[in-house]
Amino acid sequence: LLNPLHRSRVTLSHARTMLSLLHEACNEQISLAKELHKNPKTRAPFETVCLASFGSSLHEAVTSYFYLKLGASTADIGSINSITLGVGLFVNPIVGMHMDMRGGVGAMMLASLACALGCFLRGLARSVGQLFVSAAILGFGGGSLELIVVTYFSAVLDRDRRSTILSGFVVQTVALRIFAKAIFPIFAYALTTLFPNDEVIRFRIALSFCWFFCFYGVIRIYFSRPYMVLEPLGKFVKNKALSKGEAFSTGPCSAMDAAECGGIIASPSFMLAASAVLITSVATTIMTILWPLMVMDRFGWGTEQFSVLLLLVAIGRVVATSVVPQCERRLGTVGVALCASVLAFVTVLLLIGLGVLWPHTRGSNNPLQHSDDPDRGLLQHQSINHNDTDGWIWNSNNSNSSTLTTLHTLFVLIHLIALRCLEVLVRSLATLVLPPSWTSRSFGLVATLTACGGVIGSFVGTALYASASTYPLYLSLVLQLVLIVFFLTSCYSQRHGRKTIMTKETIQCDELRSRYDVELACTTNKRES
Repeated sequence: LLNPLHRSRVTLSHARTMLSLLHEACNEQISLAKELHKNPKTRAPFETVCLASFGSSLHEAVTSYFYLKLGASTADIGSINSITLGVGLFVNPIVGMHMDMRGGVGAMMLASLACALGCFLRGLARSVGQLFVSAAILGFGGGSLELIVVTYFSAVLDRDRRSTILSGFVVQTVALRIFAKAIFPIFAYALTTLFPNDEVIRFRIALSFCWFFCFYGVIRIYFSRPYMVLEPLGKFVKNKALSKGEAFSTGPCSAMDAAECGGIIASPSFMLAASAVLITSVATTIMTILWPLMVMDRFGWGTEQFSVLLLLVAIGRVVATSVVPQCERRLGTVGVALCASVLAFVTVLLLIGLGVLWPHTRGSNNPLQHSDDPDRGLLQHQSINHNDTDGWIWNSNNSNSSTLTTLHTLFVLIHLIALRCLEVLVRSLATLVLPPSWTSRSFGLVATLTACGGVIGSFVGTALYASASTYPLYLSLVLQLVLIVFFLTSCYSQRHGRKTIMTKETIQCDELRSRYDVELACTTNKRES
């Protein structure tokens, strides 16, 4: 270890391993995109969700400003977003059940149509009331379209590729959003050149592009119906596995009826897996919601600086999520999830330690207090030099201020990227706990849990931040510790041959196994005859 040449060789070996991993991940994502586009069953949904992701991000920068131009207040903007989220909260389980019972093509067309109609009405809105109506319609479409498409992909493609499908879906949609945000300045410049004196018209034109992409998806899916899976997805997944003569890794639950599967929802396996999804969503929402407040209150950063941070998070999310399948093959799903949760735990601990290890000035105990100076923004401390004990406002004249800023940004970036990867992993684990015939319903339940975690994180995080800026970090620390205990227990149980919530073989029942074997034998005999 003391040999410099040996150290350089080790470093070079590690660098080659990382480059090989990234190269493998890049090739796999490209292969998945080509497969989704070439497969007639998935081509139309793939094009629809790609165009919808691009269009929604193209106008994202002007949406809030358009709301303000129509007279909406900050509270109204929050209510509009809450309506869209709340509608999706109740629609997602119904959509999942409908896809398992009736098929996914109709639900896909309705979601695309609702998305197009909501965006169209929002672009034509002339009052805040009309914005509320469009937000409710968008809850039926925009909040469900991605869920429906990724559920359809998971049902059509092989079940053992669940993590690859989920990570690939995230990578492709986020990459398109980054591209849309990158070309938005050119798009805005063109609109300013055409309409230099009418800002509202520019906003309406920018918003109108989204509904065009979604409406194109409706037409595209309608004419592609003969090539898509029209039968109920639950039946399709079950028949596909039986026709291959394969036994599910989750045991005999693939042959269970819906009524028999109802007890699984209340089983410890699914309840603990659902808790992991909920905890991850709460932790992700807390940091996502509070980070702009943190950088504004502590460093005085504006929207320009924070937009750069969001771009870095998006790029890091794409890179990290793309290598999740490769890491999963080497360490296992639970092993990668444990690494991500440990990384998130350590970064939160370091964020808390930044307020202790370096000198700082004391800030106000009310971080959400409005400033009397309108030039300082909506959410600023009234006094940076108060002697109250918050412990998080650093002096800009301190010689360590640049180091503190860099460390804070680095730790939060790593924390958010780790949580985004953890979201993919726990979604995969939670949906694999339920039987394959419940593929769509499992995604609907997981989406509902994720939305509930977003609501809880928004309310609890902001309430704790109003009391003291360190309280949400302590809560996030506890949540990550709970997840670490979950994954450590699962790793221990896997090593000793036990079945736990985090293993794919979670449900074992001799009676149902025999029923499955009988059904499989009957199907095999019919095929041979």
